[in-house]
Amino acid sequence: MARLCSDIRDFLRIKHLTFCFFLVLACTQSAFAQATIKSVQSDDSYKSNSGQHLIMGVKIRTRWNSDGEFKLNGYLKDLKPNDLCVIHKGNDRCFGHEETVSAISARISKMNRTEKETLTEACYLISSDYETLISRTKNRNVRRLLEEQASVFRRLASKCQTAIRNTFPGTRFAKASASSNYYSSAVEGASGPKEFCGYKIDGVGLNNETIKSIQMGLKKRDLYSSAIDGEAGRGTCNAFKTFMEIEGRTDTFS
Repeated sequence: MARLCSDIRDFLRIKHLTFCFFLVLACTQSAFAQATIKSVQSDDSYKSNSGQHLIMGVKIRTRWNSDGEFKLNGYLKDLKPNDLCVIHKGNDRCFGHEETVSAISARISKMNRTEKETLTEACYLISSDYETLISRTKNRNVRRLLEEQASVFRRLASKCQTAIRNTFPGTRFAKASASSNYYSSAVEGASGPKEFCGYKIDGVGLNNETIKSIQMGLKKRDLYSSAIDGEAGRGTCNAFKTFMEIEGRTDTFS
């Protein structure tokens, strides 16, 4: 990664190594997931029944060497994703995709250590290594459904990561959740605040290349689907606004 970063830095003439990592993570983030996926459960039962159903159940070994389990649920109507659930000793703690960061924070504050470890890894996998997660199921219908709803589940995972950082600052859980939050790296020599898509930008030097990096990061989260052109157009700004809402930020990006 250091060699790749050096090459990118030389090519773009970027002096600040931190911002170089911003660029590299946008392309190679999935390589750093540390949880091991032990098994995946999925089937087509949701297609012939009404109400909420399991889409995928995942058993993992966390980076802290504990066993964890989580599942993605959805409703039959419109196949709309509903929630992410952490399973511990037969009990489910579920988080809906429409919940706010503050609501998620209030609930995870009551979790025990194993639940925190499992949630941290589940959100990291969904946010950073979703393609690998999908590839582990052999059920084509489930895979297709998860691909169609990738942006919804990833946004939920991003909100969970923000909630973890807010609720457990300075802890291993916060550090693990911050490892895939590559939007806010600073550029040497930046002055601010400046304006970007209606938000104040503090500590980020805005130019064509930095906007491209933001677009790459937004695209990695399935928030942006247009060209990486370095222009702050309507699509970029709409995606950036969604990201700011997910992160729980109101007016300043730093």
